[in-house]
Amino acid sequence: MGTEEDNSRLLDEIENLEIDKETDLKRAIELCNNDEEEVRMRAIEALIHRDTQSIRSQIHVALDDADELVRICALEWVEEHEASEFREESIKLTRDEDAIVRAYAFDVLGVIGSKSDLMFIKSFIKTATEREKTSIYAALHKLGDPFAINEYYEILVRKKDHTARVAAANMLDARMENIDWQVALSKIEKAYGKNEPISVQSAFDNALKWIKEEKLN
Repeated sequence: MGTEEDNSRLLDEIENLEIDKETDLKRAIELCNNDEEEVRMRAIEALIHRDTQSIRSQIHVALDDADELVRICALEWVEEHEASEFREESIKLTRDEDAIVRAYAFDVLGVIGSKSDLMFIKSFIKTATEREKTSIYAALHKLGDPFAINEYYEILVRKKDHTARVAAANMLDARMENIDWQVALSKIEKAYGKNEPISVQSAFDNALKWIKEEKLN
């Protein structure tokens, strides 16, 4: 285990890596195996837009990491690259001990899963947290469940769970097909209450702007 000074130095090093350079890419991959979880996490974050076989080998390891934030970063990489080879590992993480990891695993299945996964994903609805339900319904819709979008919209108005509402707004994306984007716009505007927390305001504002500029323009 490194000292606090050593770890700080490594985090600064990661921040300054130029991943397009081969030497810096190799260094980031090397740091994915560091003893410190924050160093491993930041190294994976640095690799988020790159895809090589060496990186994929590290992602396999990271998805089984002892630290939940490392597992989450690895899932984000899988989603970013729509890497279907990680489907079985993503399915396994829907039963992770950490609820946020489980939610990210459902996010990933919405991208790399198939219609054959619909019933499996639905089986979690009764026991899921609100945050998990956001990911579950978005995944079900992306995989072709015709009824999931209505449940997904319901999350936007559940005032008691700001985390789920933020996630729901943030999760509207181009992969959600067969959506009436004018309806989506209306749903978000209707769910936008007075005196919303900053996190909700930011997520809803970004969603509204994205729909208007990317889908209705």
